Amino acid sequence: MKKDFVKKTLKNGIPVYLYRDKYLKKMAVSYNVNYGSLGYYNQFYYEDTFYSMPPAMAHFLEHTLIETSKYGNMLHRFKEKNYEVNGATYHELTSYYFIGIKDTWESIKELIHMVEDPQFSEEAIEGVKGAIIEEVNKNSDDKYRTAFNVAKRNFYSNFEAIDESYNTLGTKESTAGITLEDVKVCYDAYYNDKNKFLVIGGNFEIDEMVDYLEEIYAELESHPCRMRKADYSDDFGVRKEYEELEKPLDTDFAIVKYKIRNDFKERLLLPDLYFFIFLRLKFGADTDFVTNLIEKKVIIGGISSSVNFFDGIIELTFSADVLDKDAFLVALDKELHIDGLDAYRFDLVRKAIKVGELSKMDYIYANIIKFATGLDFSEKLYSTDVVDEITLEDVKEFIKGIDFKVCPKNITYVKKKEAD
Repeated sequence: MKKDFVKKTLKNGIPVYLYRDKYLKKMAVSYNVNYGSLGYYNQFYYEDTFYSMPPAMAHFLEHTLIETSKYGNMLHRFKEKNYEVNGATYHELTSYYFIGIKDTWESIKELIHMVEDPQFSEEAIEGVKGAIIEEVNKNSDDKYRTAFNVAKRNFYSNFEAIDESYNTLGTKESTAGITLEDVKVCYDAYYNDKNKFLVIGGNFEIDEMVDYLEEIYAELESHPCRMRKADYSDDFGVRKEYEELEKPLDTDFAIVKYKIRNDFKERLLLPDLYFFIFLRLKFGADTDFVTNLIEKKVIIGGISSSVNFFDGIIELTFSADVLDKDAFLVALDKELHIDGLDAYRFDLVRKAIKVGELSKMDYIYANIIKFATGLDFSEKLYSTDVVDEITLEDVKEFIKGIDFKVCPKNITYVKKKEAD
């Protein structure tokens, strides 16, 4: 069964990724803007004027568009139709989406109008501030989130990816200081037509949907690009190599981040799969490496790992509950090599990836929505054919090309705070 998206470009230049399946009962729609929470979005030029914005402006704009549209609060409006609906601000993307059955074509129009025709006012902005400040307070109480925010802030030396409060949403003070002009300038700068794309999945005719979208945009003003990014210097250092915190946790907790240059010419889908397989083979819960660390009372439970691809940077992260922090850090550094990669286990991991991909057919709507965050990796909903082509030698050659010993890294160590 073919699971590729059809890409169309509208007259205004906005790309649309269309997934048609006659068996789909619902329609899934996401409107996406290439504007996120990483720090290099906070400084930019708009019409040749330089702007430096408070942190978390992408998230603030997300709330503003949803809560103050001309149709009212879009979350409430779509939930009344029994839709699954939300907005999300990722590192490099803001996404607005719904999944529903009834009135979906009309809802596409409302979603586009929400993004394209905002109703900005002083009163609306003040209302959004209250909701954001409430969210700021909740995040401040999350001990693990705070630790990861500390690690993230220290990982980037050249821009304020996270406020000094270690909250990705800023502070109550920074939120309260956001002005109507800030909101308008950020919107005009980043919500231009070159910076947006639509993803739509459901049972519809491709040409009919394209014609309908053209009709919607014909009623709206275009948003030409009048901005350019600030010229950040090479961001391959780290702000701090080590930071130690004390929090009321059950056990000590360590986070280690490695910074790798993202200059791969091939599709990012392949490096992502290479990393996933390597990490699973070397640091999976059932590996001898992890089992030995648990038996030696170095860590508790296992090691979590993740890889994120950003503009020019790959962020490799490990974290674990630790009983012996120094032993964990030494062991981790020593294990970042290709020795011991087993062909039998490689085949098992590759089969597990394929099973996971195929099982997504049961969650087709969620995957249509998630597709927006993976466009740099593949324009296919499923990638089992790519997985079939990967060999263990491919993984080894890829990892051999990374010298972890010279990669900048930072460590965040959270010590268990003893009761007073």
